[in-house]
This record gives sequence, structure tokens and C-alpha cells, in this order.
Amino acid sequence: MVRAWLTALFLTLGLALATLGSAWASGWPPTERIVTYSVSGADGRAIYDDIGRKGPRITEAQRPVIAHMTFDLKWGRDYKKTGAGCVLTRVQPFLTITYTLPKAEGVSGELARKWQVFAAGIEVHERQHGAYARMLAEEILAQTRDLTTASDNANCDGLRAAVQVEVADAFSRYKARNLEFETREMSAGGNVHQLILGLVQ
Repeated sequence: MVRAWLTALFLTLGLALATLGSAWASGWPPTERIVTYSVSGADGRAIYDDIGRKGPRITEAQRPVIAHMTFDLKWGRDYKKTGAGCVLTRVQPFLTITYTLPKAEGVSGELARKWQVFAAGIEVHERQHGAYARMLAEEILAQTRDLTTASDNANCDGLRAAVQVEVADAFSRYKARNLEFETREMSAGGNVHQLILGLVQ
């Protein structure tokens, strides 16, 4: 069951990234990094307990998580005064995505097989979050590159404000996608829950 789910999810993620590929072919591919932390144990339960001790924290106040995706999104924008208004002449995203994932040390035999299924599934989960970060950048790019104002000041403050409205809207959609996905994946019987059971049982 878990293997069938992994195959389906890899195919779904591949289609999502392929859809984004044409946009990134224009010369703004994201930079991706993988950071690992080491865990160990004599069995799946012990390894999972070690993840609970060593896993990354989203904030200092929160408990460790199995893995997470973070991103840094910066922009290059050029604003040009044209008559009474302004036009955005350049919009370029600079996106860096970092995945923090567990790496088991010293596993072999059946435990190694169980770990491989677990680790692959967790990476697929995090890469879906990465796909949402790419989608965020693409949405902001699509919604802002043709923006103009008919009447603006010398600093193009009206156009800059319009850009920030579009950015805020895109971030709201990004957060909603992530929340829906995370809630579904982490629920009882959800994909991540099934991966954990496959490791510890």
C-alpha cells in the first residue's frame, strides 16, 4: 500500500514540476539544497525516537519535526517612470529552497528496507512543499510583470504598492495550499502517518 502510494505521489509531483518547468526555462530556476541530520537506532521505533530528539525545529518553541522545507525568495525589479505613470520593466525571482531531511546511520537488512521507504516518502512530502514555493514565485511573477500605473509619483510608489498587494495575495494562496496539504498528510491515516507506522511496526 505504501509503495503504491509512493509511486502515485512521485508521478503527481513529477507532473507538477513539469508544468512549472516551462516557466523556469526562461532563465530563473530555483536553487535547491538538501541538509541532512543523522539518526540511528536498533529498530524503527528507536530511529523514530531519535528523530524526535534530533529533528529540526520550525521555531524554538515547537517540538522537533521529521523534516521541513524552507525557502528564501528575493526579487529584482526595475521601475520606470513613463509620462504621468510608471511601468515595471524587469521582474526576476531569486528562489532558494532548502530541504532538511533525516539520514539513518548503520541500518541494514529489513530495517534498511523500511527506512528507505520511510525516507523516500518523507522527501516526496517535503518536495511537494517545495513545489508550492515554486508556484508562489511563478504566481507573483505572472501577476506583477505587466503591472503599470497611469498616474504615479517620481518614485513609482503607487506601482510599488500595487506589486505588494499582488505579493500578499499570492502568499495567502501559498499558505492555504500548504495548510490543506499538511493537514491531509499528517491526519490519522494520512500519508505521513502511514509512513511512520511502516517504520515503527
